[in-house]
Amino acid sequence: MKFQGKVLNWNDDKGFGFVEPNGGGERAFVHIKAFKPRTRRPDNGEVIIYELVHENNNRYKAENIKFSSDEQTRVREQLFLILDNAVNPSPVLK
Repeated sequence: MKFQGKVLNWNDDKGFGFVEPNGGGERAFVHIKAFKPRTRRPDNGEVIIYELVHENNNRYKAENIKFSSDEQTRVREQLFLILDNAVNPSPVLK
């Protein structure tokens, strides 16, 4: 299940911090290696989309993390392509 939340206490030198889910709930550990793809580093307060994993030590960690802003940009680009193809259809090759 995917969650959305804000990055807190990010320590860029060590490559980790925490995420607090929107709407409340358990804070989770965030590691730089959990970002897919790893195109940039997060900032405090930045919104991310993640999967929550419950570890054996009764703590939570975030996995398969994406930046919310990157996801929104990708969706907008896909919608633009769909609309563009609807207005300007490609000729069918025979």
